[in-house]
Amino acid sequence: MAGPIAIIGGGPAGALAAAELARAGRGVLLIDEKLAWEKPCGGGVTDKALRQYPFLADAVYARNWTSECELTSPRGRTLLLRLERPMAIFSRRVLNQLLLDRARAAGAEIVCDRVVACAPSASGRGAWELRLRSGAELGAVVVINTSGARNPFVHLPSPLGPGDWMATAGYYIPAARLPWPATRMAIRFLPGLEGYIWSFPRLDHASVGICGRLGGQSTARLRQRLEQQLEDWGVDRAGAAFYAHLLPAPSPGALTRAGGGVAAENASWMAAGDAAGLVDPITGEGLYYALRSAELLATALVAAPTPAAAVAAYAQALQRELAPELAAAGRLASRFFHGRFAGDAVLERMIQFGQRSARFRHLLCELFSGAQGYTGLRRRLWRNLIPSLVEISRDDRLLSS
Repeated sequence: MAGPIAIIGGGPAGALAAAELARAGRGVLLIDEKLAWEKPCGGGVTDKALRQYPFLADAVYARNWTSECELTSPRGRTLLLRLERPMAIFSRRVLNQLLLDRARAAGAEIVCDRVVACAPSASGRGAWELRLRSGAELGAVVVINTSGARNPFVHLPSPLGPGDWMATAGYYIPAARLPWPATRMAIRFLPGLEGYIWSFPRLDHASVGICGRLGGQSTARLRQRLEQQLEDWGVDRAGAAFYAHLLPAPSPGALTRAGGGVAAENASWMAAGDAAGLVDPITGEGLYYALRSAELLATALVAAPTPAAAVAAYAQALQRELAPELAAAGRLASRFFHGRFAGDAVLERMIQFGQRSARFRHLLCELFSGAQGYTGLRRRLWRNLIPSLVEISRDDRLLSS
């Protein structure tokens, strides 16, 4: 399959797709108005992603390594996890630059501009016609949308519905102001919130934020709860940069539409990353899914004889590999945040079990690293329940609490 490919969006999904396609000899134009910029998110790259993409660990770019995570339950119980598989924490500006540099080195053309219109072509120059803010007009046989979750192009519909979103708000806090070691993550669950507060330690600062399912609480209320927690932690936020953002939290139904689009014999559009709704609806983690969906998309485009065949192959790959895991997370989300087990909230029991059972702590570490997925989680929890309870029963503090 030959013909020009236009990628809208220069984040991790767009940059990785551009690198893979250019390396395979395809003509690729990546268009983004900001390119390497600071996106409001934690920037954590799990061990699962580092093993899949070892260049993220090997490249000489600034990042922080963390192997500790402090969990706090809604009632204030704490658990310090010592991760067996460290995570890399990037500034998004640095991570985006790393991936864009790889795409440029592979031969992709990168344009700093904004796509203001994208529609089926009427000029015959290509199956799609893109108009840029600079006034330039381009034709492309394939359009790849990696411009983020909120898609401004009516011809490139989003798989997400009104209930498939999280609101986020946060601050970039200098590392010297944190009340714990500069390499420690912290996650705080709050009463009644389907979400959490996080602190992810980047190299010289931390991304400290809050997320909650859209409609549950307003962004203003989320910000108030975050600021109260910062005060409780003794963290000075004076002068710290504030951010707010919408994040996909896909329902299982939305995932059946992930990545799909228009498929014609000589043209197609496809989506990857946030634009395809590929984000963990429990944790909000999207970097691994952005990178892997981009890789699957590029593989389909290189191998397929026509754009239509590429769309079909990519959709099948998503439904085979990524959608089941995210759908399982979507089914677990409400129970995780609001459910009860053994007479108490799931979140409280999770911390209690982790405090007193080495086996259960190991399971939590595997979840954080990505080594334990959601699809097999229920079966593993039941398999480990009795051995964990045996460990817990040695300490009667849980039974008397």
